[in-house]
Amino acid sequence: MPAHRHRRVRAFAAGLLGAGLIAATATAAGPLTYTIAGNGTPEFTGDSLSASSSTLNNPRGMAFSPTGVLVADTDNHRVREIRWDGTMVTVAGTGVPGRLGDGAAATLAQLNEPAAVTSTPDGGLLIADRGNGLIRRVGTDGVITTVAGRDSDVGQEGHDNASKPGVGHDGPNPKPKPKPKPGIGNDDGADEESPDVGNDDGDDDESPDVGNDDGAEEESPDVGNDDGADEESPDVGNDDGADDEDHGPDIQYPQDVALTADGGFLVADSQQDEILSVDSEGDVRRLAGTGVSGFNGDGGSALEAQLDDPRGVVATPDGGMLIADTGNHRVRRVDPDGRISTVAGNGADGFAGDGGPAADAQLRSPVRLTLIPEGGYLIADPDDNRVRVVSSSGIIWTAAGTGEPGYNGEALAPAETQLNRPWGVLAFGNGSILVADSSNHRLRLVSQPGEPSARVMREPTLPPPAPPVAGKQLNVTAERGEVFVKVPGADRYVELDGAASVPVGSLIDAEGGAVRLTSAADLKGAKQTAIFSRGVFAVLQKRQRQPVTDLVLKGGDFSSCKRRTSAPKRRTSTRHSAVVNASRRGARRGLWGRGHGRFRTRGRHGAATVRGTIWFTQDRCDGTLVRVKRGVVSVNDFTRKRQVLVPAGGSYLAPSRQAG
Repeated sequence: MPAHRHRRVRAFAAGLLGAGLIAATATAAGPLTYTIAGNGTPEFTGDSLSASSSTLNNPRGMAFSPTGVLVADTDNHRVREIRWDGTMVTVAGTGVPGRLGDGAAATLAQLNEPAAVTSTPDGGLLIADRGNGLIRRVGTDGVITTVAGRDSDVGQEGHDNASKPGVGHDGPNPKPKPKPKPGIGNDDGADEESPDVGNDDGDDDESPDVGNDDGAEEESPDVGNDDGADEESPDVGNDDGADDEDHGPDIQYPQDVALTADGGFLVADSQQDEILSVDSEGDVRRLAGTGVSGFNGDGGSALEAQLDDPRGVVATPDGGMLIADTGNHRVRRVDPDGRISTVAGNGADGFAGDGGPAADAQLRSPVRLTLIPEGGYLIADPDDNRVRVVSSSGIIWTAAGTGEPGYNGEALAPAETQLNRPWGVLAFGNGSILVADSSNHRLRLVSQPGEPSARVMREPTLPPPAPPVAGKQLNVTAERGEVFVKVPGADRYVELDGAASVPVGSLIDAEGGAVRLTSAADLKGAKQTAIFSRGVFAVLQKRQRQPVTDLVLKGGDFSSCKRRTSAPKRRTSTRHSAVVNASRRGARRGLWGRGHGRFRTRGRHGAATVRGTIWFTQDRCDGTLVRVKRGVVSVNDFTRKRQVLVPAGGSYLAPSRQAG
């Protein structure tokens, strides 16, 4: 059960305050900066201590988790977690650089200078294991595996860091560059029931039989592409010709990893000057960059644009992404159609432009980006020793840092606080921010005015309903039970009480209830409504004449699906097989829907577009199952690349690539 159902408010600073890590300040007239982890000494002093008594060594990427804040403790070769009670623990890595340990507990595995970490919807995490050239996953069972990266014979234990200039330091990238960059461095059966949503006439209380999933396909007419382009799954950009091999390009030097709404993730590969995407099957595509360092391509396809040492990437709610194009001193945006543009930084290496358009401002080395609830984003600029913020209207200013490297104390105003190569940044829902002050070996909290605990404990609120806008916002109403919403850039879920307007890209947890979605049906103000229940999903919609509202299934741990049981080893025990099979059965997530309009539920291997119906979509190891209780559903089979109409009482299994 997700942690937000147990605690509505995750009071990060409240836990720190209660543990004596920061001092309460009720009389402050403005934001203040506090150290909440690390004491400035670059070493490792153990686990289960208070965060302020613990030490960090070059902390970089950070991410929220259900139980606290994750940090890539890069030069300690660990991923740590600051828990809400103020203690710090290791969640991955032994402290010894290397790459051994796949298939074992993450705390017994080796990492090699992890640069970034992100939390997955199921409660696991992804690690950009930079020195090994790998993306590692830690499942909810605590077991670590490799999900993408360099060939297995590269980056083995004993890898010589001396052969990689800049690894663990702040020197140049290991690949020769045309121009120098000084300083840039471093079954439980519950899903078998029909949904209790809307006014059912009671004439079809039993759900379709799912025991014969493979036979459902024979009953469903294959109608080809009946809906045309609308049946395409949402994607970032266009990867025409981008892949030279079946599994696409390799990942070489991952600096950042960011989740996408379709269940995959993005990787910023600074050595290849590219942004790559990895889907749920592990296939890698190039989304931006040519592989040649440089700058060009604004206004055209991101696949034909040059990047220079990109070190950060974040997916945007509309299906696009923002890139920290570090060596070009810019932040660039790739829209959902794959066109690239500069949104911050004019290409000059420097500091200028506060209070003006971000595209006219100067940046030095933007390395990490994070979205904020208000619609803008934060930029960590280590060479400038500042954190900058760009508003939703495109105006830039300094959020923290004087520009001079150093450490000058606590409880200072952000503009008076010295930072030393800030590398990571997170945004809380109340406006506070957390900075990975890397070369000060600290995490710094920039608190909002007043007592930090009182501000961070404040329950976030959702705005009242407003007219839905295609590609931008929609309305949600809690129909029954408990429904939670997490808007883009927020640090936690908020319980939905009544109705509210939420942005496209929001995560909705209706596992314990039902939620009514009202979204735009066109660009002229027409609306469409459907009810969804017993699942967790992200809501996506493009701005187009007749937009489809996509519900992308989230959660579930599918790491066990890669354990092939069709050809077991000769000595595989019965007990081992039972454990594997039980794990594979547990890898499920689903969503019931009832409604009319252009709604589409999307799983890992297929998507279902409704035509006024009651239907169920479920991801499993063997594929994505769609069952229809009433009406007709058009299923897009990603593996077989075809559309299938499924009538009431029928079902269709879009197989996984392994099963297909």
